[in-house]
Amino acid sequence: FPELPRKLIAYTRNYSASVLKSILPPEFEKELEGNLKTGYLCKKCGDFAMELRNVEFRCDKCQVFEIRKFRMGTKGKLPTCYKCKNEMSFRPLKKFIECERCKLNSNENPENFSREEKDIYSLMGLDLVLVSPRHLFRMPYSLHEKTSLVSVVLDYEELENFTFKDADPLRVKIKTFLPEAEENEAAEFVMQALDWAKSSGVDKDYSKNASGKYENFKSIKLENLKDTQFPPTIIKILEGVKDGKKRALFALINFFRSIGLEKEELEKRIFDWNKKNETQLKKGYITAQLSWSYRRKPIMPPNFSSDYYQAMGAIPNSEELRLKNPVSYATVKNLEENKKK
Repeated sequence: FPELPRKLIAYTRNYSASVLKSILPPEFEKELEGNLKTGYLCKKCGDFAMELRNVEFRCDKCQVFEIRKFRMGTKGKLPTCYKCKNEMSFRPLKKFIECERCKLNSNENPENFSREEKDIYSLMGLDLVLVSPRHLFRMPYSLHEKTSLVSVVLDYEELENFTFKDADPLRVKIKTFLPEAEENEAAEFVMQALDWAKSSGVDKDYSKNASGKYENFKSIKLENLKDTQFPPTIIKILEGVKDGKKRALFALINFFRSIGLEKEELEKRIFDWNKKNETQLKKGYITAQLSWSYRRKPIMPPNFSSDYYQAMGAIPNSEELRLKNPVSYATVKNLEENKKK
């Protein structure tokens, strides 16, 4: 799989986990404790990391040794010494966590990994590992290169009586199985996933570009802040948008967090804004985005120079372009008004 589908899956998993946990009954985890897979989450990509252990193998005769890492629970034969061919002894070393995707481990980056968490996706049978760099899956109604059988789309009730004859290209009946799409929803999904990938650090190119003056950005607390000090672009978005609601939500959350808005006020503003949209975002989606954002340090909203805001019908003016970012704009206006007092 190329990078984009993997980002889409990572994004879907990240925000849907909060939604799923919010709608599951309180006793859910307790009742199914033995069936839930547990592990450590990588905070950078949101995926479950591997629990590994380094093992030292040593030849007692030749004093030749090597260190290898193994996944916890792995079993196998002991290696032999390349000099004397005798079986080597082994000594388990310290356990550690490693994210294969991000190439980070708990020895060097302990803060990147959560405490042990439960994976509700494993219980639901969702194969999210499928979308990985080395995996492929067959498209619906494509032909197998050796058997020439069709990858048939089946309803759940059809599984029990399915036979290979039903996959004969001459007998297959094509049926519509994809849900009806809304206009531009795929583009919205992709843009939202890419925005998330940038802000979360999954996008490696972004991580490189984010170094410098924004690398150690921390939110600021503006005194006597008024809505009139907000950039016109942000004010326009707060009036409600027709297209790009998810992108607007992303920009607003980052803007409000960056200027030090209290959590209660931030959430009130976000939900009030959503009521003004032509088509409202689902409450669960907004809650998930807020929850995800609170688990990470604040980041700057997109700069005015990007085409981010124009897609929502909010075109930055010359002053906004000069001040570059919504946070910079609000800071300058706030300082100017406070000096007049």
